[in-house]
Amino acid sequence: MKLLLIGTLLGGIFFSYNLLKVSLHIFQGAQLSIIHILSLLVGLNIIIICWYILRKRDEELELANNLKEVRTKEDFIAFAAHQLRNPITHIRWETEGLLKKKNLGKDIKRVLDDIGTESKRLAELTDVLLNISTFGALRQLPAIQKSNIINLTKQVVTELRPEISAKQLSFRTKYGSGQVFMPMEENVFKIVVKNLLENAVKYSKTGGILEVAILDDPKEVEIKVKDTGIGIPVKEIDKIFAKLFRASNAKSFAPSGHGLGLYLVKAIIDAMNGKIKVSSTVDKGTEFSVLLPRNIT
Repeated sequence: MKLLLIGTLLGGIFFSYNLLKVSLHIFQGAQLSIIHILSLLVGLNIIIICWYILRKRDEELELANNLKEVRTKEDFIAFAAHQLRNPITHIRWETEGLLKKKNLGKDIKRVLDDIGTESKRLAELTDVLLNISTFGALRQLPAIQKSNIINLTKQVVTELRPEISAKQLSFRTKYGSGQVFMPMEENVFKIVVKNLLENAVKYSKTGGILEVAILDDPKEVEIKVKDTGIGIPVKEIDKIFAKLFRASNAKSFAPSGHGLGLYLVKAIIDAMNGKIKVSSTVDKGTEFSVLLPRNIT
């Protein structure tokens, strides 16, 4: 496969069973860095494709009740995701560094912007891979301690503060007494909250409103995440928790996405014997409501 940059032949990429070799002329500066980044992206995308194949295989194995082999595949997903993190971070740092240089040509800047967008998408997908493997490892384990879900929610909010600030969102909370204890696995709960909040931020317009509320009841606890974003078309709300599904307006508003976040959230809530509801109006916003029973088993 020929490798071109702004009309100049740079070299080629050759594939074999166990070899990925990049043959290049001698380059300098931004061109060499771009080639390095592109070669990493090719390898990363090959790994992502392999992951999708493995997930399909998992479904077949689960139907056959081959839990041991499924566990092996989940371990591989976790390992692969951890290995992906470093090169993806390296790509993002390299790209950001190059974009800060002066006198970049228009075409080179466009290429770097595209690489930055794709590396961000890969980083998001890596997080989902880790979430899936974490849930797979913990879903069979009983809750061993009571956790303050308000504190856990605050931890997630702190992680997402940069994204919330970047969108200039007005962030509002309603936590009640400040202490709501429930028996649960903390990491799994944080996966739910983080996915819902990330979606709310991602699909909100600059200057919008984001609200998080935790309502305490003797029988159940309700966690609400509400935004004033793009909303979900009425005809697509019933599909929103399907694997790999993305609403039509979501694809145009934020092209990068994988359609796995809400699918994972629903799977976790079901495993906790809870419920999740969604109400939405296009161009006005969306509200997700998670209901968890006090006696989670």
